[in-house]
Amino acid sequence: MTDRAELPSVLANLTAAAEKVDAELRLERDLRAVGLLGFVRGREFAFAAARTRRRFRFDFSDVDRHLAIEVQGGGWMRPDEDGNKRGAHGTGAHIERDCEKTNLAAALGWTVLCVTPAQIKKGQAITWIEIVVARLDGESDDLEMRQKWEARMSRAFAVRNSSAAWGIAPAGPTTESAPVVARVMG
Repeated sequence: MTDRAELPSVLANLTAAAEKVDAELRLERDLRAVGLLGFVRGREFAFAAARTRRRFRFDFSDVDRHLAIEVQGGGWMRPDEDGNKRGAHGTGAHIERDCEKTNLAAALGWTVLCVTPAQIKKGQAITWIEIVVARLDGESDDLEMRQKWEARMSRAFAVRNSSAAWGIAPAGPTTESAPVVARVMG
């Protein structure tokens, strides 16, 4: 049974877990709304080709595109009285496991995007996903599509010159979000 002193920490962790689930449901709706129907939620993969018997689960995955999405919710969980976070991303061992999963996936040709519940809510996550999908599908050179994404990124990130999303150095100051997209794309 939970001690009364632990209740605030337990409630905070439950709230953070609920926020992550809500974010995943919202992202699932966003993916459907923009016509990205190839994503499956919570699918498990065995990375046998990478000389490991480990099995990992992505929050969302599109097997045909080798694209995975991880919703990082555990970092906002409140520590218990010993300073330990109870979430999946709150300890050194868990962070190390996440790095192993992401790196094994990358070694096998997967692209893994990590997003937060706040980025999903703001619309940044779906924008990044659509841009990466367009690039994986070979559409990133289409001028009309590029103009559409530049306008959308400008709104989503308040970036003066959103060319950073296409791997070009921005002409002026940007928010911290734009360089992340440039690294993913470039």
